[in-house]
Amino acid sequence: MEAAAHNHFALRCESLVRQPGFKVSADEVESTLAGLLSLAISFLAGFLGLGSIASKVLAVIEKVRAMVDKGIDTAIAWIVGKAKALFAKLFGKKDEKDKRTEEEKTRAKLAAIAEAEKLIPQEGLDEQEVRGKLGPIKERYKLLTLNLVIDSKQEQTETVHFTASASEEEIGKPKQVKTAAAGPVTPVAVGSWINNLKAGANSYEQVTSSVSTKRRTAAGVETPVNFLTAAPNGGTNTLLYKDEGVTWARSNFSHGSKHAVPVGNGKFVLRVSERGSEFIRPTFYADTSSSRNAVVRAKLPSLLNPSNQKEFLSEGDPSAEFAKGYKKDASTGKALVPVSDASPDHFPPIAQHWTGGGGNNASQAMRQSWNNNTGTYQIMSLQLNLSLSSRGARFTEEVGINFKGPGE
Repeated sequence: MEAAAHNHFALRCESLVRQPGFKVSADEVESTLAGLLSLAISFLAGFLGLGSIASKVLAVIEKVRAMVDKGIDTAIAWIVGKAKALFAKLFGKKDEKDKRTEEEKTRAKLAAIAEAEKLIPQEGLDEQEVRGKLGPIKERYKLLTLNLVIDSKQEQTETVHFTASASEEEIGKPKQVKTAAAGPVTPVAVGSWINNLKAGANSYEQVTSSVSTKRRTAAGVETPVNFLTAAPNGGTNTLLYKDEGVTWARSNFSHGSKHAVPVGNGKFVLRVSERGSEFIRPTFYADTSSSRNAVVRAKLPSLLNPSNQKEFLSEGDPSAEFAKGYKKDASTGKALVPVSDASPDHFPPIAQHWTGGGGNNASQAMRQSWNNNTGTYQIMSLQLNLSLSSRGARFTEEVGINFKGPGE
């Protein structure tokens, strides 16, 4: 049988080669090699006495081949699928059709134009700035175009409108914008002061930038439109040059106190040698042992213990006084303190009045009036007063523009 198969294989090969215009296809080569493999296996099986094992081996090979072919087909399908997805991601949007109705497109175009028109200021148009903000609006409304069109430019105004297209172009209504103020503008100097007339008389602010925005006049000349200021209270403002004399005025303001040093942004601080409790209390409040003794003399008579004139009823916290060793008055629940231990305590603390109560932005007379007012004090034991100190308050080094020292 093996010899017959061998002869058949040889004759098949010879017939293929002798054919005119000899050209062997892949299928023919595969078929011929399969026959050769069968022949070889049959020969070996016969030599080893294994009988019809050739057919079994070929059956196994066919199964393996089917599995390999299936795996290859699956891999090819996966690669093709990924390639299609990639091409769809890169180029698919260009081919996508806008499925919106014409009515929906018109609404989108008009909404985009309305949003774009909000970018137009009442005065001083910056074309480049406006055009730079149109892209996100165009994308949001899925438009093909969204453009700013300059219709005309006059001495005092310029007229513009927007166009938008999704399929057919939609044209917005013309809008008129005032051009920058005519005539030369003299910028205010950085560091100088202006008077904010809208905030009231003597509301001074310091210039931090002399030109915040520039606009092009009809003649093509750039001119400053507004400038920036810092207020002493920490706020900032943007003021228009065209409003000079209406909302603001130039000023030659300088601080009225020799104790104040400018530090920029509308701020002033005390000189380094004049900061802290040791200087501020006696200098800017006239708070001395003499002034405190006067307060004790004024308040103590009304606090004396009726049954013992050598004691007074403390205005301090009773529990804190008891902790210092003073006894409790049975009728009032307050601590009884010897008159010799009486001490006046600012309430609120003087540091709190200076930093948060306006003391650092007031006149000397106003601070001294507060300090001499008996209602500002509580009479307590000296021990308790010393333990309270400033109750966590501190003396800030900053002073306001209205601050005045002694004799100022």
